[in-house]
Amino acid sequence: MEPGSISNPHAHPRSEQIWIVESGSGKLLLGDKTQTEMKAGDIIRTPPGDTHGIKNTGDEPLVYLAITTPPQDFRTAYQEEGAS
Repeated sequence: MEPGSISNPHAHPRSEQIWIVESGSGKLLLGDKTQTEMKAGDIIRTPPGDTHGIKNTGDEPLVYLAITTPPQDFRTAYQEEGAS
């Protein structure tokens, strides 16, 4: 994620997510409107149904590995604006 980028808070009803932060820093955006710092080396898990999002608040790209289980099709979440 480039600096200033955001993945708006959302939930996955049947899938948990685990993020392994490889480099950069940002904030984890939680459903109760709280924000928690995240940085390289952190491992974060959100259970199914928990609201979560990420914002890159650093000066460099935020690189993380996201593991979703059971798998979910995310293609529509990554389409460019205006693409059909």
